[in-house]
Amino acid sequence: MPVILPFVPALLEFVGFLIIIGGAFMMFSYAPGAASAFAGGAVIALIAIVVYIYVLYKWVSRRNSHFERSALIAAVFSDLASTLNLPGSQMVRMRYDELRQVNEKKKSVGLNVLGAIIIPFYMLYVFHFLNKDFAAHSDRESLFFGELSSSLKSADPYYARRPEEFTRVPNRSTLLYVILDLFTMGLFGIYWVYTLAYDPNAHFESQAAFERDAIASFERLLKVPKQRSRVGDPGVAA
Repeated sequence: MPVILPFVPALLEFVGFLIIIGGAFMMFSYAPGAASAFAGGAVIALIAIVVYIYVLYKWVSRRNSHFERSALIAAVFSDLASTLNLPGSQMVRMRYDELRQVNEKKKSVGLNVLGAIIIPFYMLYVFHFLNKDFAAHSDRESLFFGELSSSLKSADPYYARRPEEFTRVPNRSTLLYVILDLFTMGLFGIYWVYTLAYDPNAHFESQAAFERDAIASFERLLKVPKQRSRVGDPGVAA
């Protein structure tokens, strides 16, 4: 998700509000075009609501899809490590089991979007679980990819990814952020919204790099037995 996208609804609402205010001045001064200004401002405000709903939908749905995808990827990597009997494959399996056993239920996209629209302060709950769920999940993923990296490095000299390079989502205090938002009369909310977009993006990019390197390493390891078997095969030499 582009970091700027969550700020688009507020920017559109501000522009729409200015246009409506301008239309009000035009109406009181009997200037032509007041109706057009009101209509234009209303259209922009409607677009802002649509974008706002899309941002909420994207936030919750990408949480669900990322957790589901991560479990599948971890299962494949764990099975490959066990099949190749890599050093530390048992620890990799244990970390995968920890990921699998954690109950990461899907959040209802529709209910959370609707709640954020019609229930006052419900958005604070959405902000809360988006950060907390990603933070806890990334901690468990970090342990898994740490063990996987150690296992691959011991078998593949070309694997260079280090566990400390894995980016975790910071565990941010919801209560502290609410207090800071109230103290700054909403200005701190700009940073809060920024973290909700930036933190998962940084985590996704880091995980993608680990996945690419792990896939490349497994491909190298899977080719080694075939090459060795062909060299040692008398039928090939004949």
